[in-house]
Amino acid sequence: TTILAGGKVVLSGGTLTINNGAGDDFAIQGTYERTSSTTTMSIISGANVICADGGTYIHNVAGGSLPIITWQDGSLLNIKNSINSGNSLVQSFWNVLKEGGNATTLSADNTSRTMTVRKNFEHTGGVFYLKNGGLSGGTHTLRVHGNIIHSGGVFGWNSNTSDNTSTTNIFIEGNFTITATAEWGGYVSATQCASGIFFDGSGHQTFSSNLAFSAGAGRDRFYYRTTGGPTALSEIYTGDTEQWTINGACGASPPSGFSRWPTSGTILQNITINNTSAAGVNLRDSRTVNGSLVLTSGRLNTGNCNAGTTSATLLTLADNATTSGASSASYVNGVMRKVGNDAFMFPVGDGNAYAPIGISAPANSTDEFGACYTTGSPRIAFGETYPVGLDHVSDCEYWHLNRITGSSSVSAVLTWDTRSCGVTDLSELRVARFDGSAWADHGNTATSGTTASGAITSGSISSFSPFTLGSSTSNNPLPVELTSFVANCTDFGVELSWTTGSEYNASHFIIEKSSDGHSWNTIAHIDASGTTNQTSHYTYIDRQKSNLSYYRLVQFDFDGTHEAFGPISSQCNYSQNSISAYPNPTDANIFISIHAVDFIQDAKIELIDISGRIIEIRKIEINSGTTVVNFNLEMLPPGTYLVRVIGNNHEFVPLKISRI
Repeated sequence: TTILAGGKVVLSGGTLTINNGAGDDFAIQGTYERTSSTTTMSIISGANVICADGGTYIHNVAGGSLPIITWQDGSLLNIKNSINSGNSLVQSFWNVLKEGGNATTLSADNTSRTMTVRKNFEHTGGVFYLKNGGLSGGTHTLRVHGNIIHSGGVFGWNSNTSDNTSTTNIFIEGNFTITATAEWGGYVSATQCASGIFFDGSGHQTFSSNLAFSAGAGRDRFYYRTTGGPTALSEIYTGDTEQWTINGACGASPPSGFSRWPTSGTILQNITINNTSAAGVNLRDSRTVNGSLVLTSGRLNTGNCNAGTTSATLLTLADNATTSGASSASYVNGVMRKVGNDAFMFPVGDGNAYAPIGISAPANSTDEFGACYTTGSPRIAFGETYPVGLDHVSDCEYWHLNRITGSSSVSAVLTWDTRSCGVTDLSELRVARFDGSAWADHGNTATSGTTASGAITSGSISSFSPFTLGSSTSNNPLPVELTSFVANCTDFGVELSWTTGSEYNASHFIIEKSSDGHSWNTIAHIDASGTTNQTSHYTYIDRQKSNLSYYRLVQFDFDGTHEAFGPISSQCNYSQNSISAYPNPTDANIFISIHAVDFIQDAKIELIDISGRIIEIRKIEINSGTTVVNFNLEMLPPGTYLVRVIGNNHEFVPLKISRI
């Protein structure tokens, strides 16, 4: 019997018996589907059943097992529901597609079993366990000669969290891809180091992870065949963590014939970052890339920037290795190094900005340089001692650039853009380096770009330490500048105004007030402009009138650092009872500010039209100092109105207001 291509047989009841005749007794060239747990395919001894090239066997029943048949090249086992454990999966399949079923398992006891997939194993839904409960022990193996693609559902190693005897492993000769909706779970023995992922191909294999979670350490459970194994290994990360995770750890003791997934050496080729998470991808151990670092989207987080450009999670590019794709959306967040005699731009930044720094070609292929970037004030960190010809340096960013090995002199290439606090004159820009006691001027041999963004190249440098942009004159603002901060007395209160010439990473301002210049209270919170090279103006009115007050302005960056300006003072004459209005004229709300020397009980405020008719009257209590009352004039016709305040032998001069 043959199910031809395009044909389909559904076993929904009864028993399909395959007798032994001449040749193939039952051939699936189209589709065969089992849909009921009460059905079975009974294969008489000697009978031959094949799933041929292009044929599909669908297991769509909760429970039950698979028949033991011949799976020819090009065939497909499609698992849509659960399969009982046992030997029905101990076959040599071609392609396997796992779409559903929450009890599909290779083993539920301590019998060693191996499931072989000669082409691709794809898991899109349900749960699949290599070992699911039962007796401890045995080796439970999935061997895939092609690719593993896991795009949904859960792949479980072992459901028994106390099982330190069973071995669960996967051997793969192609690529291993995990996407965001997939989940890896289950327990892996901490003592059975043969449990893990074994890259067993003989070509260039790739691990691609798009996991959206991480817990624990699992990199030491990735192994590759040491002799005759992969010629290259590459990694692609699109999830929020570099570290693919399974429980348990085996240190540096891989199974015989295998090595841990490499952190350096010629077998480690490319790392690609293609990440949409704001957190980026975390490098969990040091890595040396021999091929290419491809930065598509998202940050690659290495060790924090430091003076020695050192890290326990160091990223190094070997001689002739390249990088591509870096941008403000994708860069190395932290420390990285480069070995070789290549001119190189380090695609570095910090959590706030992308800020590449470059070197000209070193003399030797073994020379090594390290670099990282920091948002912060080099003026505060290292001081303001300048040589003749260098007027000032940036106040918002600097790089650490070090020569780790070798003796080559190189030129440094520093970059700027909107993060850099203002560049106005390219000819006066300088590369500045802090030499331990003062800033050194390393010149300007070339610039490219515009004042908005560009790069500057220094002269030859043989000593290395912190670098930043400098200027030979007062041009190129570079620092975050507060150009003015003043207080003016008005009828409505003290008007505070300030201006910044430029801002970088500025979050907000707070205004503090004091009556004696020693004890301060916060009276206002004003959002800043963020990062800008343009002049910004700010105004705030303190309506709590007092004759003598002190004010202080504190600017906060997004990282929490802050700087205080002032104090300044205001000397106003608010000794007499008075009223004022703001804004006046208005088209809606108007605020009436009542300043009184004494406490006034049983007071009232009246809103009167020009004919003398009282429109609104309120009882109010006037404290000594300033009291503010709000009227909404939206429903009144445009025109002139009077505000009159009377109370306890106190009468204020009526105030004229206008509705427009």
